[in-house]
Amino acid sequence: MVSEKSLVDTKVVHRHGAGSIKLSVVIGDAQVGGTSVSKDGSIIKEGAIENLEVATDEKVAVISCVTRVKDINPRSNHTSVSHIFMDSAGEQPFPYEITVSEEGGYALYVITFVLLKG
Repeated sequence: MVSEKSLVDTKVVHRHGAGSIKLSVVIGDAQVGGTSVSKDGSIIKEGAIENLEVATDEKVAVISCVTRVKDINPRSNHTSVSHIFMDSAGEQPFPYEITVSEEGGYALYVITFVLLKG
């Protein structure tokens, strides 16, 4: 049976720019996977996440990202996922890493972001 390791975290993101905030999720280390993004409990997109608008003028928004990564890189069991929030003030990256215990293993990243405006 293929193993799965998981990481759960919550971060507060302070928004300083005007307008919308966008999210990109980057899977690194030559691994593969997909992400499910929810806003305030409702799924807004699944699959590859690039420049997804996740908030506009809300004072508070809760964004949940669940990313499952499969180790396909024969040189390493290291996996990484970076969540990058972008607004008019710039980028805020949130990188995470998991090393799976065996080739072909899975890493599950369950990250919740609380977006605060102002």
